[in-house]
Amino acid sequence: MLRVRAPSAGLALTAPEGAIAVRVEMGATRVCALFDGASVRRNEPGRFIAREADAGALDDCDDDSLAGLSCEESLSCGGSCPGDGECGGNRLVNGCTCVSPNQPCGDTSPVCNGECPAGQECSNLGGAITTTCACMPAGSTPCGGVYPSCGDGDCPAGTACSTDTFTGCGGATIENCACLTGPPPDPCGGCPNGWTCFGPAPGFPATCLPPFCNDGAGAPVCSGTCTLAGTECTPIGGVCLCLDPCIGAEPYPTCGGTCSDAGFDCRAVEGHCVCMP
Repeated sequence: MLRVRAPSAGLALTAPEGAIAVRVEMGATRVCALFDGASVRRNEPGRFIAREADAGALDDCDDDSLAGLSCEESLSCGGSCPGDGECGGNRLVNGCTCVSPNQPCGDTSPVCNGECPAGQECSNLGGAITTTCACMPAGSTPCGGVYPSCGDGDCPAGTACSTDTFTGCGGATIENCACLTGPPPDPCGGCPNGWTCFGPAPGFPATCLPPFCNDGAGAPVCSGTCTLAGTECTPIGGVCLCLDPCIGAEPYPTCGGTCSDAGFDCRAVEGHCVCMP
């Protein structure tokens, strides 16, 4: 038994609480209980009395479990699921969802808990954004769980465990190991010199973006500097980008000028005549 006495409960108790969770952490060890339902004896302003919470009712001591959140409501994809389902996913990308193990392995992403033939187990083959699940020989070291040591992961024949990278807007990148047949193809099909391929992201195609300005005041002032020869720091879309001004261009919005790079056209963009691919 663990008994704790304190001069204050740490809760306002200005209204009936309904349920209260308790978590005790001792180094890496965590024990917890959720006092709700039949375990609650008194539940009124200023007083909450409960006992004999079901010690096996929680899968873990994470916030989502203690709050009694369902999988769809959880913020870390750690909420509860009916039956033997497991909660998985990415809240920001595709939401949290319950995955039942009574499905073929390949249909149970991102939990990878589905069914496989005898002698094999459902394995996480990785991916920077979406997880791929596949049956692998029992005892394998799945590629999706070894980052950053991708060379240590196992993959199906014909693929190798390599670094998979997703680049988001602003240059932020997400990396993970993934079973790939070769280096990932450039989703943009090649960008102009100095430009960077961003994405794709759910609902947004991959696109080439010019470099951001260095230092200086932000948009719309954009007093920063550019390292790419011939470019100027220009406010576009609320950010400061290094772009080539058109040569001999008529005033905006006509912008009938030319560009030094044959692969660029002079375009009217938010009050400026700039060269775009």
